[in-house]
Amino acid sequence: MSKMGIVVAIAGVVVIGGVIAAVVIPRMGSGSGGASVNPADASGPAHRTSSGGPETTGGDAGAPVATPDDVALAALRAELESAEPYTGRTDEQRLADAWAWVDANRPPDRAYNEVEARILALMDVVFDGEARSAEWLMNASLIEVEMMRAMDADGDGQVSDAEMTQFVDENLQALGGLEHPYIKAKLDTDGDGQVSEGEMAALQRVISQDGAFKGVLERAQLEKWDTDRDGFLTDAERAQGQAGAGDALRELVAQQMKVLEDSGRIQGEPGSPERAQAERDMEEGIRKALGENNELAGFMTAQELMDAMRLENMDQKQFQQEMMASMPKPPDYQSFDSDGDGTVGPGETEVFSEAMQAYQKQVQDYAARAAAEFMRRQFEHATGQSDANADGRLTPDEWDARVEMLLAQRDQRLFLRSYDLDADGRVGQNELMNFVEWHKAGSLRADSNFDGIVDARDLERAMRSYQMQDQ
Repeated sequence: MSKMGIVVAIAGVVVIGGVIAAVVIPRMGSGSGGASVNPADASGPAHRTSSGGPETTGGDAGAPVATPDDVALAALRAELESAEPYTGRTDEQRLADAWAWVDANRPPDRAYNEVEARILALMDVVFDGEARSAEWLMNASLIEVEMMRAMDADGDGQVSDAEMTQFVDENLQALGGLEHPYIKAKLDTDGDGQVSEGEMAALQRVISQDGAFKGVLERAQLEKWDTDRDGFLTDAERAQGQAGAGDALRELVAQQMKVLEDSGRIQGEPGSPERAQAERDMEEGIRKALGENNELAGFMTAQELMDAMRLENMDQKQFQQEMMASMPKPPDYQSFDSDGDGTVGPGETEVFSEAMQAYQKQVQDYAARAAAEFMRRQFEHATGQSDANADGRLTPDEWDARVEMLLAQRDQRLFLRSYDLDADGRVGQNELMNFVEWHKAGSLRADSNFDGIVDARDLERAMRSYQMQDQ
């Protein structure tokens, strides 16, 4: 991945093999086991529950079992009663450091101060290369929501063209460039004032499966490759799962080729040499972006889980097609053979290099505009779903209600995805007993809040989700 590609990926869009795919910027994890956070709280995450002890779920946790199906729930309660007390982990210092920079360098009334502080705090995690739990990515869409809300700079419940332009100029482009002072200081580890190729390579390594994405990759692999459902991966299960990544890659290539075809950006009929070359180029681009071998297997395996962790629910297909149709096209190398001798000589190569630099700037500007347009589309989509008084605007109260609704839906979606083993739409008694056994064994399959630790908080969340699925 190029310098621009890495930074653009962090800032809000990923360019993979010539295809732009909208993504999100993860917010700082609360560290309290996946409890939801309040995007409007500028001082740091606000927990839905306290961290002082087990959470109750609307009654005595030791209440008598009412139905035969609750035998498993009783076992879960018994496990909770014997669980060790827990203490919360926090990223508040990173957020405080980012806020200190924003407070010192931005006007206090600037509309984007909060979202900038949170993004910078997240980037601090990425630059450190710290292995994070799946919760790090699960909370991603909270930053996405904050960015959407921040686009409405005047707070009138709508996003104007002027506000979108302002958002690109003051937020996306600033955070998407290596020259952002806070970002540059993190990248420039030797303090020479420049970001070297070696320093960029180090950043690329920490974005890999051994860095910020480690938790979600490990969790996805465990869920998909643990064929005997004992809660742990054997060497044979891991090898078999990695081998299956090739099929997932070919499926992704086919999907992206379909996007290109629908947008009219691909030549040749299926089976033609032109189409075959385009498919090879697409696969090569994806491999370069995601890495080879085990890292590629990890990302391909985790895609479904990453999708399930998104909070916003707008369908991205139509937007992808529209963006593909307007994406800048790279200069054709052979067209720089200005003297027609069949080769691109030194002088012609220099002209081509200048054209490529201009193209890279076009792509960077395009990516910023595309990210902003995508968020405005999401804002409009959110208005259509959550404008309770039908006045065409989203008030702060309507935004808060929407976020709570999406969080609840996501909690249940992830609960079913992880524990509804027979895919009947409900976690039954035997499936809940599987969860309890995984928890006793310390398997990450029992990490129901995705914070990377198997503890009492997972029992609390599983109990709540199990009871809520019938309400």
